Amino acid sequence: MNLKKILILVVVVYGLISAWMIGTPFIKNAMFSNDLDNIARTLSVDGTVEKARNQVNEAVKLDKIPASPDNYVIIKNKTTRQVLIEVPYTVKVTTPFGLYTYVWNFKARAEKGLQKIPRPEE
Repeated sequence: MNLKKILILVVVVYGLISAWMIGTPFIKNAMFSNDLDNIARTLSVDGTVEKARNQVNEAVKLDKIPASPDNYVIIKNKTTRQVLIEVPYTVKVTTPFGLYTYVWNFKARAEKGLQKIPRPEE
């Protein structure tokens, strides 16, 4: 192999590794948002805010999300059963050899509740 082919291979491999490192937090955020959606759905039907806060803490630990419990926003309107769960957090990713650093600012959010269904006109 000549030097040109080796350099191209190194650049491609580095690009793939970097893309994986930068993209992984995005995929973890999608999985965490799905967990929040399930928690919000359960809370809108039955449950307390304290129970939901514990479930969010468990989801944060399970998904290894760098979020602080002080920043959680969990709101439940008891009359309309509307629920809002929001968890902001930041993930800093550095590529191999420290050539590039990217900061993801996430705000995982879930909203659930009863919705008014319009009556059909007669």
